[in-house]
Amino acid sequence: MNNAIRGESGIGSWLTPVVRRLLWVNAILYLLKFLTTRWVPWNLLALAPAQALEGGMVWQFFTYMYLHFDVMHVLFNLFGLFMFGPDVEQVMGSRKFFTYYTLCGFGAALLACIAYPNGIILGSSGALYGVLVAFAVLFPYRPVYLWFFPVPVQARWFIVIFGLIDLIYSIEGAGNVAHVAHLGGLATGLVFFWVTRKLAFNQRRESARPNAVVRWVSSVRQKYERRKSEKLRLSAAELDTLLDKIARSGMNSLTRTERERLKAASADLRKSRE
Repeated sequence: MNNAIRGESGIGSWLTPVVRRLLWVNAILYLLKFLTTRWVPWNLLALAPAQALEGGMVWQFFTYMYLHFDVMHVLFNLFGLFMFGPDVEQVMGSRKFFTYYTLCGFGAALLACIAYPNGIILGSSGALYGVLVAFAVLFPYRPVYLWFFPVPVQARWFIVIFGLIDLIYSIEGAGNVAHVAHLGGLATGLVFFWVTRKLAFNQRRESARPNAVVRWVSSVRQKYERRKSEKLRLSAAELDTLLDKIARSGMNSLTRTERERLKAASADLRKSRE
């Protein structure tokens, strides 16, 4: 698969901080696992539902996504992250992107525990499917090229195609690929964006329309300001009286109330001129 639009940037500029670190960590851990598999108990980091749920090895829900079975497994996942991750991270921000990536991997693990209670699950495919969902949501009309299809497909349909493929394979139970885990990452991503966008919409709606208490306080304040303005308003005769008083004894002779009324009259006069 190949992301078709990247503007004028080169390949080196694609990598964002979290994506770069994820690529390095996954690659290094795969190499270490390959070289030390006879001596290091890597199985303690893989997701074994019985151990994770009954044995209290809860870290497996997170560590499993950094280990892979073979070289093609790790290359496919890292290639997908390399192609789609940077765009998503640039929009979401590094911290939120990493949280989202981890959350999708965790959601994939939960569903995998239900589907494969006696299995061993490895790989970042579930987290990657969450990244693909984010790409489709953030860039729905971005064309994506598939190696098995000569015509570019919009990102929104791309994730639908991959989701349907995994759903079919999950029903058939084909191969040793944890297709249900892929669907778990996909579903977690969809729920994440549904919840966050619903919250954002509600916040915008609340900010645009104050609640009943705010509206009541605002109306009371407006009535108070209006009555205060009416009390301070001077008639022509009262204004002449105040001006005569100022002419005889100066501004210091006015009481505080008289000064406020004179100030209000001056403001009204300026508004009328405008």
